[in-house]
Amino acid sequence: MTISGSEDQLLSLVIGKERPDLASLNEELIKKQTGFTIRMKELEDNILFKLASSAEGDIMEDVALIEDPAETKNISDDIE
Repeated sequence: MTISGSEDQLLSLVIGKERPDLASLNEELIKKQTGFTIRMKELEDNILFKLASSAEGDIMEDVALIEDPAETKNISDDIE
């Protein structure tokens, strides 16, 4: 347990008491951020898996492998 962690917990409790609307908004934003982080990790893993799988053939012939990074970038831009 760190001082910074204790400060964050105390601040969260104070905000929860004084401004429950902000506390619930903060909780919702944290859940969304966690979901976005998980989604980005899944997209990265998918690209790496496809790269490893297509190592046997010509990488330039795999249309999905070429298009997936562009789709991943679009999703990443939407998340940010």
